[in-house]
Amino acid sequence: MPKKIRKMLGDVNAPSCVALRELIDTQSKDTIRKWCLGYAEDKILPIFEKHCPGDDRPRNAVSAAHDYPSSCPSSCPSSYLPSRKTNCHT
Repeated sequence: MPKKIRKMLGDVNAPSCVALRELIDTQSKDTIRKWCLGYAEDKILPIFEKHCPGDDRPRNAVSAAHDYPSSCPSSCPSSYLPSRKTNCHT
């Protein structure tokens, strides 16, 4: 079954988009999480904080995402578990 291509701006068949999708497909969820958090910290948060000084909700969310375990062993704190699910990865 072919993978469903998600909607995005630009041409999804452009060589740069194809190369990025292929690179992402080879990475672990933890690596992608770290890439996303790094991008948010470096690029997005400075813009938001410039326009909304004093609103630290996005920075707190990024900080919480850094603290979220990449895997959930049996010792995973219940505060990290989704409220209606018993498995962290579903």
